[in-house]
Amino acid sequence: MNTVTTWRPWLGLVLRLYIGYQWVQAGFEKLSQPSAWLSSDAAIKGFMAHAATLAVGAHPSVTSWYAWLLQHLFIPLAPLMSYLVAFGETLVGIALILGLWTRLSLWLGSVMNLNYMLAGSSSTNPVMFTIALFLLWLGEDTDRFGVMGYLRTRHPGSPHSVTPSTHAHAS
Repeated sequence: MNTVTTWRPWLGLVLRLYIGYQWVQAGFEKLSQPSAWLSSDAAIKGFMAHAATLAVGAHPSVTSWYAWLLQHLFIPLAPLMSYLVAFGETLVGIALILGLWTRLSLWLGSVMNLNYMLAGSSSTNPVMFTIALFLLWLGEDTDRFGVMGYLRTRHPGSPHSVTPSTHAHAS
């Protein structure tokens, strides 16, 4: 076994746990404030309305097309968006920590990060977005130490497995 095959799964695990924790923390923060996030759309509506105001000036923090999307699509859907964000962040984080549906979770998390960045919020979003792209590049090494890695090892014929038997060539 060469050094590349030994360090990649460990790096994937550490980075996956880091961004998984970040998502769980962000989601739990919202779920622990139900009056602002779940029984009301005040928090997300305020965030999006503020972001839409940042699309002015010579060098705006938010592009005009994204401000238009916020005003005409996302703000009217604020009650739904509140639930999607609060539960989405939490579920993406839990899935990443467990190594469950890892690639899907990384893509969904990346979409959330991208939307936060487009709304003018940097915070940890650029770092998390970059890590998620790197983990997607790592492929199976990302979740080798997780539920999906376990399933690939224990059930080689499953849809989660990438083995020669699942990629049989027609003769």
